[in-house]
Amino acid sequence: MHPSQMEKSYTAFASKVMFQNVFLLFRNNFSSTGWNETIVERLLNELNRQTEFLKTILEEKQEERLTWETSPTTLRLKNYYWKVQRYLKNKKYDSYAWAVVRAEISRNFLIILGLTRNFQN
Repeated sequence: MHPSQMEKSYTAFASKVMFQNVFLLFRNNFSSTGWNETIVERLLNELNRQTEFLKTILEEKQEERLTWETSPTTLRLKNYYWKVQRYLKNKKYDSYAWAVVRAEISRNFLIILGLTRNFQN
């Protein structure tokens, strides 16, 4: 089954939302991640690069973008990342909380990979 252009664009938009939120999560709490600063900086740079790439792809889809921004999926994604942020805050950004969040973010990247793999051709 070949996905439509609309599905490809929506997948790109959802991926962009995920990258942006992961970027904000790590950027806002850079020092408490427990990771080497160089690793976090590389992650942030790559997330920013991917977000900018997707932004250029989606610039021509302005009408669709307005619909996507208020879609149930986008709202659920934003709520999910808000909950992750609250979890970290409630746990005072301790190392265990960051370990849980890193596992969640790794799962997010696997989801993005699965979504985008379908559209490579």
